[in-house]
Amino acid sequence: MEKVPRQLPPSVIDFSSTTGSQRPSSPSVRAGRRRSQGVAEAWPGLAGHITSHSPDYQAVLGQRQERVNSATINDWIAPHNLAQVLASQPNFCAEQYTLHKEYGYSRDALVRFVIAYNNTFRLIHDVVELRPQIDLCAAHTRANGCCSSSCRALHICPQFVERCCDNMRCGLGHEWTTGHNQGILQDFYLDHLNSDVLHNLMECILTPDGPLELLGLCRVYNETGGCSDRSCKALHVCHTFVKRKGSCPDSDCILNHTFSDPLNQRLLMKHGIPPNEAPIDIIKVLRDLPNFDPSNSEGSNVSIRSSRSSLGPDSYEGISSWSHDACGDVMTPAICEESVIGLCPEEDTGCGLLHCSEHYHWQVSGDSQHWLNLRYPQVRCLERAFCDPRQHGETLPYLKSGAVEPSWTDLIGLFGSSVWSADFGKMLLVSGERLLHLRRLCTKNKSKTWPASTFIWYREHSAGQWVEYGEDCCEDDVIRTTSEEIEKKYQEDSSQTIVCPSNIDTYSIDFQIMTETNLTSQSQRQVRRRPKPHLRGDATPQSGPWTLMDLATFDTRYQTVVNQLASIAHHFSSIRIKKVDNPLLRRNFHTRVNELQEGDGPVEVRQLFQVVDATLLSVVCAENFSWQHQGRRSSLMYGRGCNFYFDARKALERNPVSTQRVVVARVIVGRCVKGDVTMIAPPFIPNTGIRYDSSTDDPRNPSVIVKYHPQEYYPEYIIILQ
Repeated sequence: MEKVPRQLPPSVIDFSSTTGSQRPSSPSVRAGRRRSQGVAEAWPGLAGHITSHSPDYQAVLGQRQERVNSATINDWIAPHNLAQVLASQPNFCAEQYTLHKEYGYSRDALVRFVIAYNNTFRLIHDVVELRPQIDLCAAHTRANGCCSSSCRALHICPQFVERCCDNMRCGLGHEWTTGHNQGILQDFYLDHLNSDVLHNLMECILTPDGPLELLGLCRVYNETGGCSDRSCKALHVCHTFVKRKGSCPDSDCILNHTFSDPLNQRLLMKHGIPPNEAPIDIIKVLRDLPNFDPSNSEGSNVSIRSSRSSLGPDSYEGISSWSHDACGDVMTPAICEESVIGLCPEEDTGCGLLHCSEHYHWQVSGDSQHWLNLRYPQVRCLERAFCDPRQHGETLPYLKSGAVEPSWTDLIGLFGSSVWSADFGKMLLVSGERLLHLRRLCTKNKSKTWPASTFIWYREHSAGQWVEYGEDCCEDDVIRTTSEEIEKKYQEDSSQTIVCPSNIDTYSIDFQIMTETNLTSQSQRQVRRRPKPHLRGDATPQSGPWTLMDLATFDTRYQTVVNQLASIAHHFSSIRIKKVDNPLLRRNFHTRVNELQEGDGPVEVRQLFQVVDATLLSVVCAENFSWQHQGRRSSLMYGRGCNFYFDARKALERNPVSTQRVVVARVIVGRCVKGDVTMIAPPFIPNTGIRYDSSTDDPRNPSVIVKYHPQEYYPEYIIILQ
């Protein structure tokens, strides 16, 4: 059954003629009117000067409603209607999936529509945004005002737009619906929005900081006790109060310890945070926001504490280094516990530890001598991955130079425009051939034991999982030495090798190379020392349960797979096929297929081939494929993703190793683009804001597909060739 779009009230339908206004207009506005005229021509009876007072109003309304009920949204999207829908959504935007599910808009129709009406709407990463290309008239604020009869910008007080003008007699005007402004709003299909919605929208698009920009604390306010800038984009609240999560030890502090200030309430509402909640609840929400950075301070664009980027590692006297400063050189690479839980008594005289609002922090260096603090988004990303023993690395969020204060130029210069990935085993940041040193700082457990400073020792399980020492992992041979006992030995001497008996064999753990050795068989496993998961929502991830089942030769699934091996089957005397059953991976895959079908219609799913080293089969079955398992650099020539081949013979040619196993994967192919060795994600389809699904060697006749989304593939069969 075809979906009929959700009907909107008649008040949002545009009955105004596109030719009735004689106002001069720019070419872009005339083009928009031509599009509106095209809509009127597609709906006979709507052209002309029809208003709610016209005798034909009810007849035209009934005719249009009948057409809406009998048409699908694929045939028609009214710009006024979509503007009204988006105006009711948070941040004036909605995912295509939501628009399709709740209003019946198809994905293809939305893409074509946004391209046609790109002066009002925008499509970014599957999100449709109401972003009219409208502006305030600069001449309107001058002494003589705007004298141009062809002005296509709004005539309104800029301070009123930012809610900073309290002058009720302001000569610049506080009305959105003046004759001049109403004509411009009509050109962008905004004339049916009420004044409050218009004000919120214009505040979002006409001010430099949109709702997703970094939110910080005002440096001037915290240093001087006041800020006279009425358009300040940072919160006027005590930095210590926020840092200590709702408490300030200074009983004489004159700074705000609530968010009731009108400027604070305006900023909170702009970022989607209810301003009337308790301060501790607001702080919790702020700290969880990806766009909240306490070091993003308004004023002279430097951090709340003076920057130490020009200081060397010996310049500590009288200065305490903070994690939100650019320079991170400290005498002792650890976090000051007092700075996290209270006020450090040596803060003003110079503490040799790093001061921080958390019990952990990450730093980077080009020479391992001078260290720079990473920004909050990078720190949070690294910490979350590092607490997961399965993760041997993580890709850092891109550092945008435009969102970083000038005092952080050293970090920007060190990173450049490259994408950096962390290697936790070597504690390095890697980008191509470039390497940077990486280190993690944490508090030393003094007054109590902090999760971020509590380390757990894991050993690699044969199924690709990581099991804590002392825990039963369903094996006959269990090491009884606990993680706490191993950590105690490590703290005594991190270069030693210790012996750990089990109920069957004896093992040694080498702290320097982080391996466990069976002293009888000399077999080795990796060991990892990671912090106890402590971030909100974190826990040690567990792989989904999985099983392998041998297929009989008469099984139809066996015959189907063998038929796909026609190009290589004659080279082998025996072909064994095992069915991989991992409900978690399979469920994630089908969920992704359903999501894509909701927006795009039928999705092409193929059975393709990948070759995996036999030692990694258990990891692939438990956790899915990874581009890092492919090993050869030639495997990345069409993109930094997972390669899947249409022909098993070509897959084996690319990976000619005797220990390899052919794996049949179920893969979403989707829309393809030619890839290259620098591609870390598919590019955008021109003029849509939507990324391609895959990259390939030849979009017209592909032999290999490179996938980047782990939910778009999973292992289905393992083939053992003899």
